[in-house]
Amino acid sequence: MRRVGGIWFVVIILLVPAVVSAQNLLGLGLPGLTSFGSSCSPGDKAPYSVAGQIGYLGYNHALVFERSADGIVLGGIPNIRFTYPVEGLWLGASVGGGRQWGPFVACDPGDPFCLVLGGSWLFANNKQASEFLPADGSSRTWGPRIQWGTLYASLSCPAVWNFSVIGGFRYDSFLTKFAGPVATADFSSSDPTEEAQLSLTSYIPYVGAVAECGCIKLGVIGFPWVPGTIDYSETIAGGTVRYKAVGNYRSGQFLEASAAWGTRMGAVQVSAFATYTLLQAVANSDFSRTPIGGVAATAPHTLSFNRQNWIFGGNLAIDFNLPF
Repeated sequence: MRRVGGIWFVVIILLVPAVVSAQNLLGLGLPGLTSFGSSCSPGDKAPYSVAGQIGYLGYNHALVFERSADGIVLGGIPNIRFTYPVEGLWLGASVGGGRQWGPFVACDPGDPFCLVLGGSWLFANNKQASEFLPADGSSRTWGPRIQWGTLYASLSCPAVWNFSVIGGFRYDSFLTKFAGPVATADFSSSDPTEEAQLSLTSYIPYVGAVAECGCIKLGVIGFPWVPGTIDYSETIAGGTVRYKAVGNYRSGQFLEASAAWGTRMGAVQVSAFATYTLLQAVANSDFSRTPIGGVAATAPHTLSFNRQNWIFGGNLAIDFNLPF
């Protein structure tokens, strides 16, 4: 819950200039509020906008996390694979310049650049997760609880024709707590008091481009290298044995593609968008096995994950002027 509060505290702080400028909702210096005609052109646009996004986040492939031994096998378990869906209600908020018609922002002609700051949070629809041991085919299920939030800064500038180039940075915090295991196929341990946790912290740089054609905007961002950390732990045998592994990404890839359709009605911009996101990484780790009251044994392991999701949603942005 601290992560939830921290992320939304930062987002609220980012939105303060919009609130300050909104001294009364009808006299904010918002251009064109009396004009209800819609248009795809910039029109009489103020230099800043504040936006909110809402959508449904789903998946085409369930998230896969795998731990595998590089040599020495601890506890007789060479590798473990977790698989579970990530979906739910996705909310976002942002503030900055340019036309925010979706998850990307594009500058209007003549603007030197546009900076947008924002964040998002997933209210997850937690569904059953599976834990599988490839060595002997045994498996069990878990009840996961997912917490996923992001913060980002994005900078774009006009290039040629209707293209804008875009670059930025995204902080991605993804945590899953597993509880209540139930053996489904010859799993050696399924004590209901056992638990596990997976934390993925990614520091994602990205570059890309946004193209506009009338009311339609298409964008792609990505980067072939992503730094970050995987932190995995699991308690088994009724709480008598603890597994722990922490590793930095040795390789990672990020890709996001988005399409948006939007229109302007005075100072208000509305749009619908669809986004596909891929993040995967591999990390080296010193994996430890610690029995209660005993000495930890360690061995090198490889940790990896693959997360793919899409979002269908809507965006509402309002132009504003700062009062100073």
